[in-house]
Amino acid sequence: MKALLLLGAGGHCRACIDVIEAEARYQIAGVVQPPTLETNAVLGYPILGSDDDLPAQLALTPNALITIGQIKSHETRRRLFNLLKHQGAILPVIQSPTAYCSRHATLGEGSILMHGAVVNANATTRKSYWRNGMNSVVETPWPRVIQVTPLEQHRLSIVLATGEQWLLDLDPLIQRRDIYWRLRQDRYFQQVEIDPLGALCWPKGEDLAPESLSRYRCH
Repeated sequence: MKALLLLGAGGHCRACIDVIEAEARYQIAGVVQPPTLETNAVLGYPILGSDDDLPAQLALTPNALITIGQIKSHETRRRLFNLLKHQGAILPVIQSPTAYCSRHATLGEGSILMHGAVVNANATTRKSYWRNGMNSVVETPWPRVIQVTPLEQHRLSIVLATGEQWLLDLDPLIQRRDIYWRLRQDRYFQQVEIDPLGALCWPKGEDLAPESLSRYRCH
């Protein structure tokens, strides 16, 4: 089993790890993360260094996957993709056993198909720096978020793939469920991300089931 290096230690990284383990084609060597984070490990996989250590890590593990989620811009993912290509990294395609990809579809290097993803015939994904090449081709039975803006009082303004704009009030949920205790801190709440299937998540693993978003919609 080949070793695989992950770039990014946030909530999206955890989702990617679950898919990589399920596919069982690669053994995760560890994670490279920005030096500003203080994580020691992600789901048991060690932190191997920061972006500055990337050349040395790629010399040991040339297979790499970008596991940073996207908030409002894909510039960080674009920068990492270009850096990986410059260093000669190999960016494999990862596919969950529960995902479906038509044999008539084309997946860009570094793409990852998450659990339950569907890629139809004639679809072509872009390379990994852009939402894992996923959001433009995945069909889901739930509302898929493509843009999120955090507001005051634990509210979120979101835009769905359908073009609808929703206002979510998460305060009752956050105050009621202790699992979301970190979200009570405004600075952390503001770090909301969008995962490859269009769900909402946070760097330390908190997330919202996409099919439940309508429960928190303000009418």
